[in-house]
Amino acid sequence: MIHGDLTTSNMIYNSEKQIYFVDFGLGEYSSAVEEKAVDLHLMRRALESSHYLIADECLDAIFKGYKEEVGEPAKEIFERVKEIRKRGRYGRKIVDD
Repeated sequence: MIHGDLTTSNMIYNSEKQIYFVDFGLGEYSSAVEEKAVDLHLMRRALESSHYLIADECLDAIFKGYKEEVGEPAKEIFERVKEIRKRGRYGRKIVDD
């Protein structure tokens, strides 16, 4: 399942320390590595921009849990996340004078 807008704004954390995902309006079913990696990339960006004090800790937990659930295919997905991060539209652009 691909969320399509995986950010902390689309999660609810309750008093029992459970996290619920909401707003699947952009969601879809896909086995595409790219789509899975984009979801994780969006989560990373959300954490780094809105929750920067705990972003690293959260990302470590997310990637650890993802690997436990997905297994061996997680390696390819994580590599794609790195590739996406390097792309021009997501990376910092340098403008020449």
